[in-house]
Amino acid sequence: MRIRSVSLVDVAARRTVPDQLLAWDGDVLTAVGPDDGGPLQAGDVDGRGLFALPGLIDCHVHVTSLSADEWADSGHPASYVAAHATRALAAMVRRGFTTVRDAGGADAGLARALDEGVIEGPRLSTCGKALSQTGARAGGSWPTPTPTCPGSAGSWTARTRSRWRCASRPGAGRRS
Repeated sequence: MRIRSVSLVDVAARRTVPDQLLAWDGDVLTAVGPDDGGPLQAGDVDGRGLFALPGLIDCHVHVTSLSADEWADSGHPASYVAAHATRALAAMVRRGFTTVRDAGGADAGLARALDEGVIEGPRLSTCGKALSQTGARAGGSWPTPTPTCPGSAGSWTARTRSRWRCASRPGAGRRS
């Protein structure tokens, strides 16, 4: 794919460069440079009047939150939440965000679906469950223990450390 005669926003030089050509092979940008002004070919996009800029990064999103009411959100089936997250991620990439960091809620499954092209959206970096300064899940309680994240016994500090490690293990990490 090629975008022809687009104005390129050069952030480093703090200027806009008119009449540029951008070319891709799949999802890899292969060429950036002056457009020769020739006629558009099949598959070319006419970029006159448009601007191309570097992808945006949002460092604090909650793609699995349907509202600001955490308690109301916790009652929805996981499949319903995933459907809404899919729509939210697609909207983010359409707004120019090429990378987002979910600050609590998204898991490795959403990141994997994005990486494999199963769903449309930006690169997703996850941090696992949102944890509050007290060590509990944000909102003040923990979900029912599961085989992969059982309840912990011992002192408050040991429980906090154990819960943090357990909550951060399945999918917290950087995605490229």
